[in-house]
Amino acid sequence: MEWTTTKRTGKIFMDYNMNVRGKTLNSAYSPRGAPGAPVSMPLTWAELEKAHPMDFRIPNVMRRLDRAGDVWRDALRAKQSLHEALERSPV
Repeated sequence: MEWTTTKRTGKIFMDYNMNVRGKTLNSAYSPRGAPGAPVSMPLTWAELEKAHPMDFRIPNVMRRLDRAGDVWRDALRAKQSLHEALERSPV
């Protein structure tokens, strides 16, 4: 939850400030308002290491989905908890 990027390098940023009325948040498969038409794309952990945001754009998203399918298709059935990870957190 550290705002300063140098203090959170290598960590996942949890911005709880976006969880209020009037704020917008990109969700999976939503186009982003940026040049090149990038799309917010769910990835596997293996893909994440090599991925760049511009790898997934409106013109190529369907090819990627045809090849890999929806990698988050089981996200709502595979329940996970952050409790254990938060307990290990130094914050």
